Amino acid sequence: MRIVLITQDAPIYLHEFLFRFFRRLQATKHRIVGVVVESSLTKPFFSEVFYRLRLYGPWDFLRTALMIFGNKLWSTLYALGLSKRCASVDNVVREFALPLMKTAGINSPEFLAYLRSNEVDLVVSVASPVIFKKELLQTPKRGCINYHSALLPRYRGIQPLFWALLNGEPEVGVSVHEMDRKLDNGPILVQKRIPVEAGDTLHSLYWKTFKVGPDALLNALDLLESGEEKRLPNAAENATYFGHPQPEDTRNLKRQGKRLY
Repeated sequence: MRIVLITQDAPIYLHEFLFRFFRRLQATKHRIVGVVVESSLTKPFFSEVFYRLRLYGPWDFLRTALMIFGNKLWSTLYALGLSKRCASVDNVVREFALPLMKTAGINSPEFLAYLRSNEVDLVVSVASPVIFKKELLQTPKRGCINYHSALLPRYRGIQPLFWALLNGEPEVGVSVHEMDRKLDNGPILVQKRIPVEAGDTLHSLYWKTFKVGPDALLNALDLLESGEEKRLPNAAENATYFGHPQPEDTRNLKRQGKRLY
């Protein structure tokens, strides 16, 4: 299949997932014909910094800032040809020689015209921060699919691994589903479950999803290519939805003896 992937420039975890996915994809007949990287900032820069400081607390904020700084440094060294370590989404796109697309917006007439003229079979969303509108969902030959770090239909929305850890879930997971106009809705193609163990942190849960997530996404591509009709239900009546965590949510997490790192 001819695929366009839409993602964001998140500075910590996302490049690790994409590197593993693109490396596995090389052994298949599927082809990435374009990558769109949207901004990860949902607020003005200093508002985002202040929100993260209040959310994490000073020590976890410092640790996060150091991780981001380290990745920025390695990313710059890679871009200069001084390191082979991919530490950003842009590095990963360059490493696999994928076409990086500039667009006025994924719902724009120009982008939709690109999808049609290049006979794109499928659009894949991996942490896209932009809502897909009706015409975008209907333009690719095989529609659009989304990768989500939760066992849908539960934990739709933002930061599902954080909320699952806070709520004491015995397992987390990843879901790949066909998209419709509702958030994290649509039939589930592939779902993988991951047990939560004593001592797991939010950081460790992200890494656990990296072990199963790329293969789950590849399995979904193969299923669509084969035309197999089997789907798992993603029933709206069983859905739970969560928004951005707030500082009190992080404090509640830590009161339970759980940690971000």
